[in-house]
Amino acid sequence: MINSNHFLTAALGVLVSLTTHVEGQAGYHYFIIGSGGALAIERVDPLLSPGVASNHVHSITGGNGFKATMNFADTQSSTCTTMPVKIDKSNYWMPALYFQHNGQYTRVPEAYNRKIYYKSGGHDGSFDNRTAFPDGFRMITGNAKQRVYDDTLMGTGGTQLEWMCHGPDIRSSGFPTGFQNCNGGGLAAAMRFPSCWNGQDFNAQDPLAHMAFPTNADGMAGCRAPHNVARFPEIFIEYWLDVSQFDAIQKDYNDPNNPPWVLADGDPTGYSFHMDFFNGWETGALQKVIESCTSNFGDSTPCFDANQLNNGAAQDACRLQSIVTPSENVGVTGTAARGEQGGSIGSALPGCNPIQRTQPATIHAPGTCGAATQVGGGSPVAAGGAVGTDSTLPAASASIPVVNKANAIAPPASTSSTPSMPSTGSYGGSPKSVTVKDNKGSSETWTYQGCYTDLIPDRNTRSLANWGRGDSSTSCANNCYSAGYTIAGTEYGGQCFCGNTMTSTTKKDDSDCNTACTGASSEMCGGASRLSVYAKGGTTLNKRKSHMRRHAARHEVS
Repeated sequence: MINSNHFLTAALGVLVSLTTHVEGQAGYHYFIIGSGGALAIERVDPLLSPGVASNHVHSITGGNGFKATMNFADTQSSTCTTMPVKIDKSNYWMPALYFQHNGQYTRVPEAYNRKIYYKSGGHDGSFDNRTAFPDGFRMITGNAKQRVYDDTLMGTGGTQLEWMCHGPDIRSSGFPTGFQNCNGGGLAAAMRFPSCWNGQDFNAQDPLAHMAFPTNADGMAGCRAPHNVARFPEIFIEYWLDVSQFDAIQKDYNDPNNPPWVLADGDPTGYSFHMDFFNGWETGALQKVIESCTSNFGDSTPCFDANQLNNGAAQDACRLQSIVTPSENVGVTGTAARGEQGGSIGSALPGCNPIQRTQPATIHAPGTCGAATQVGGGSPVAAGGAVGTDSTLPAASASIPVVNKANAIAPPASTSSTPSMPSTGSYGGSPKSVTVKDNKGSSETWTYQGCYTDLIPDRNTRSLANWGRGDSSTSCANNCYSAGYTIAGTEYGGQCFCGNTMTSTTKKDDSDCNTACTGASSEMCGGASRLSVYAKGGTTLNKRKSHMRRHAARHEVS
């Protein structure tokens, strides 16, 4: 388990009592920093795929210190930013959108305006103990595997995902349907980030665990334990797209083989939209804004000094050369944010992303389809330079350095931010039974139950913080037994889950569990969205309203 003492110290160090109250009309306190065009549009994601090309194309905005492997110091090395506020050198990124017509994909160009809201006050119009993110803080919102509506994930207590076609004003949590154009109003996706923190660092193997969405209450009262170490400003982003060049093309929303809108991860539903954030605000700057900004209605001008503000020309000039090598055609044409046109990329999305409607979708490793996996660190280009054209950058270092600052969050010690990708192949069998022992010497026999689907795609119940331990059938079952559970399930070679019942799951043929255990290559430990399940004698697997849970956070305390 990750030692959280450092992160708790960091959190306590930045907690400040905010007592400023603005009289007048009640309402949320927030300011808007609308970003310009994209810094880069590439298959890069330093949170979930550090050092390699990510699975799908992202649109990245913010400081040009952005790299495939990065830390807080990299954000501060930025010499420019696409943000209108120079002291915000953070990076924000999200999947690109493509238009598909007769099997051919064209990237939808972005509208110039990307609105980023920072909500720093409560329902009653007051500032309510919001504190700035620690240096180098990281988080995501949404789920790339999602293909159906989920009220827990997307409703009022979640991301509040909404797609909007302005003009006819059609809104939906998935892609809006029933329109042929947006009458010049544009298409936008809107989503919020969680704002309640448990004091721990981002863990790529359980990326939503350290954060939770608040309840409908002000101040720390809105953050349930254990996510009540700090409450950050709530980030809400509207991602605007220019769909006008597709207005004249007839769209059939009911053809599953030819959907008009497809996200870069192969999603034709829109439910998998997600966002990533890497905090690069200059140390102490955001805290000062939170404490001093008196804007009730989104005007950011009073929140910043004139020398902290950027100008449109500087924003437009801030771009990165290609990070992925060799450089890919991801649908970027034109060099300026204003007037940019979407480009055709042919009959397949970059990466390993066939259209998937199945819930949950399968996330393919970039290296399994022959896609480019080498990345460089990324470097600035001259004003007006094209995005995504240079393939000469060196490969990034595999190491992730730790930021040596009192209130900084250090990245995980592992050099990879994604679960290991073990080999897959023909079914090699799982033991019919395993002998489990607890730390007191008691032992018993657990038997193999079969291969089951894992239909809880998020699996990030926010009261649980970490994956279980166990990279073989025996080791996983041992840990579950010692923690007091009666069922153990291994998934994708090295992920262990524990519980007392299972739900929303179906037994499949054993050949579906075809991923070798990372700790025992002769055994199979589940597969993609597949669990190799073992259980204590007499256990009933399937009951309603419960599911497999990670045991580490609740039962392993360090």
